[in-house]
Amino acid sequence: MTQEKSLNRSVLHLLYRAMQCASNMFESEIQVMTPRQFAVLAALDGLEGASQATLTKHTGIDRSTLSEVVQRILAKGFVVRRRSTTDRRAYTVKLTRSGRAKLSQVRPAVERVDEQILSMIPARQRDAFVNALIALTENCEKRMRGGEED
Repeated sequence: MTQEKSLNRSVLHLLYRAMQCASNMFESEIQVMTPRQFAVLAALDGLEGASQATLTKHTGIDRSTLSEVVQRILAKGFVVRRRSTTDRRAYTVKLTRSGRAKLSQVRPAVERVDEQILSMIPARQRDAFVNALIALTENCEKRMRGGEED
């Protein structure tokens, strides 16, 4: 198998290329934030005052990257960060009014990007594709935790 054909069948490479494409689509539609910034804001919408460790668990973003993302959305005024009242080593993150408004504003665009991505897959395969991504994500996360259950 030639190197080019090998790359064209590499799941790792194909996932990377698909993610690049999806990120480019997201960023062309939504200039005010990155996909990771959106993920953190969306997670905070249901986890008011969450710790950064909780956000890591809910978004799948590693700790150091999450810290950078929080710094960026903090600078944009979308969140506030405070020391936890229960654990002085931890910080909690909360959406601001501006962050909640921005999240509401960009959600329709995020849905359009999701629709654009899914439109590239035959309609009869879309549910299976999404279900396969869910299974892949859940099983990868379980493996990274060493197979431990929540």
